[in-house]
Amino acid sequence: MVSQYIEFNADEPIVTFSDVMYRILERENTYDGDTRSERKAASAIRAALRELPTRHNWKYYNRCVNITTSPQVAIEIVYTDSNKEAVLTSGAWPTDVARGDLHVQGYIYPIQYQK
Repeated sequence: MVSQYIEFNADEPIVTFSDVMYRILERENTYDGDTRSERKAASAIRAALRELPTRHNWKYYNRCVNITTSPQVAIEIVYTDSNKEAVLTSGAWPTDVARGDLHVQGYIYPIQYQK
């Protein structure tokens, strides 16, 4: 296992798995010309790559997604801005409306409760 950090030149366009492996072998001075050293270095790199996502809270892994659990419904509402209340004039609210959002002309309103 490599205990030191390996410095890479930022001007290099692409660093491949093989590049990393041979740099480790050169830095540790353990390359003996056979495949055993390469297998050990490759195993260490794979282990490091598997562990990498758990070492930091990467923004790549934090996704905001909308999950629709019930189908869209077409309803008519009257919205009163003073008390921020939407009243149905036709149709029926879905049974899981309290856990949803109301989408009106590109605006999203979280539903707080159902009367």
